[in-house]
Amino acid sequence: SDEVPQVYLGQPANPQPGDFAVHTFVAYDRIHLAAGEAKQVTLAVPEHRLEFWSNSAGKWLKATGPRPVLVGRSSRDLPLTTTATIQ
Repeated sequence: SDEVPQVYLGQPANPQPGDFAVHTFVAYDRIHLAAGEAKQVTLAVPEHRLEFWSNSAGKWLKATGPRPVLVGRSSRDLPLTTTATIQ
């Protein structure tokens, strides 16, 4: 069957109101798995996907610092979580 692992970034620790969605979709892949098969998948997040539109600054900015990283089948099914520090 086909699986589509998806990666989302959570909000930074102190988001500005209106600047961030709860989860931002940043990467995905489509893979085929046979019944019972497991596969390691590496997904690259393009640097521009780390930026957000700042309403107060009126431009794209990068949110640095720790951000939750969530992985799963959809935005409503994200069982894998970790934290990444964005520089």
